[in-house]
Amino acid sequence: MAMISAPIQVEADIVNGKKPGSLDVSGFQVFPIGHSKIFFIVHPSNPVTSLSEAQMKDIMAGTISNWKDVGGPDSPIAVFAERPGNGTRAVVESVFMQGLAISPKARLVPALAQVAKIVSQTPNAVGYGNSSSVNSSVTVAQGIEVKQPLALVSNGSPNDEMKKLIDAAAVVGAQL
Repeated sequence: MAMISAPIQVEADIVNGKKPGSLDVSGFQVFPIGHSKIFFIVHPSNPVTSLSEAQMKDIMAGTISNWKDVGGPDSPIAVFAERPGNGTRAVVESVFMQGLAISPKARLVPALAQVAKIVSQTPNAVGYGNSSSVNSSVTVAQGIEVKQPLALVSNGSPNDEMKKLIDAAAVVGAQL
């Protein structure tokens, strides 16, 4: 049993992209247990605190590269994101951006918690995080929220111990 934080096929595509044909998910069973929220964040000095989904998609994809194009100062946008293969990035690209990739010009960091830290230290920065990585040192862009699925996965039918874990996790997940 494993926990995943992106749709199973997205996770499989990531694994198979590194080693083609190595993961067949047809025998897996997925048990949704809740979700986490993904927020888009900007540097606290940024006057742009509300963006449409279309604007944020264009910023993350690199189509919009200057804050003046969304009502801010004439400054280049610095996009920060996790490295490809991380669960939150996979959800941003597959669910929010509907298959578009984050700009190849984005500055990459190894872990989600580092995105918020770097955005808080970099004027003109934008990135994303979840409730455990976003704090008062950044500003959450209003108008956009993405649900990141959380699920347990078993290879085949779960045994009795796994079923207990699934049931307990579902109760906790329902409270999130």
